[in-house]
Amino acid sequence: MTNSFLARFEALAHARFRRHGLADEAVYRPASGPGIPCGVYVERAAGRTGDVGQVVFDTTTVEILRADVPAPARHARIDLASGESLRLEELQSQDEASTVWVVGKA
Repeated sequence: MTNSFLARFEALAHARFRRHGLADEAVYRPASGPGIPCGVYVERAAGRTGDVGQVVFDTTTVEILRADVPAPARHARIDLASGESLRLEELQSQDEASTVWVVGKA
């Protein structure tokens, strides 16, 4: 699978998920510079596990499409269309299509 195929597939899937309320549109706001419109998936109450598999605490994560924001940075802000603002705190995972961040209230 090529990067261009994955990017096109992710964009198509995101558009369909957004139509059904499963994805969000947002604006990525770096520490400096203009905001960048982007597609995101917000997961609330995502359990984080400890060393032996126990749930340590619940977090909120945001998955950002790399086609929109290739290299999100820690402490940048995500402004959701709903008006809620979230701050990128910890990179949880990444692949060719997206990055997943633990977020807090901005």
